[in-house]
Amino acid sequence: MGPPWLRVLGVMVAVTAVACQQFGKIYGTFRVIPKHLEECPPEMRPARKLYTVNVSAMRDRSKADVWLYSANGTLHVPADDNYTVSGNVASWSQMGGWKDNAYMVEIPKMCSAMKALFPDLWRRVAAGSLEPERIDCPLMPGFYSVSNVATDFNIDFPPTFFYGKWRGTLTVSNTVSKERTACVRAFFDTVPKTGKGKDSPGKKPSDFTKLVLAKLNMSKFNSQGQIQ
Repeated sequence: MGPPWLRVLGVMVAVTAVACQQFGKIYGTFRVIPKHLEECPPEMRPARKLYTVNVSAMRDRSKADVWLYSANGTLHVPADDNYTVSGNVASWSQMGGWKDNAYMVEIPKMCSAMKALFPDLWRRVAAGSLEPERIDCPLMPGFYSVSNVATDFNIDFPPTFFYGKWRGTLTVSNTVSKERTACVRAFFDTVPKTGKGKDSPGKKPSDFTKLVLAKLNMSKFNSQGQIQ
């Protein structure tokens, strides 16, 4: 059946596939255009900080939609698989204002899951680090510095997504104690991925689901998106 985070991803992708069948004209292969990062509202911030970090960003001079991020920070505890990442994406309403819970996901075993789900980003962070050999699971306590990590990294899952304007709230919590240890908000757009001067076609929902099932070595999902 695979590790827990893969099963969670399977449910997430199955639900997205069902939604895509209903709104097929506004989704497809995509790329992300980052806007900005900000702190979460005070009531969502951790009671105590287990890390300190300073982040800076600048636009890539050759690619207007790409940002280059640099960061210096100190980790006070190991960043390992004892944490769960929760994401809640709000969509921008055509009437104005954010609509929460447009897309939600919870991924246990944080370190291993992030490394497996976003390999291109992981490699870029390691390449931009002063000590690339330290960028591995678990991330041990200590000082870290990375520079010029570009935001045009490849995203393999999901292979298709809705186009629009989004606000993602990402929290990290201890899986056992439920203590929240981090919270950040990211604003971004998703637009059609282009290739050779034209939009790349999106995958059909049926192919989308089959791709994930093959990847996860699972049989099928029921109508509620649960793994059977």
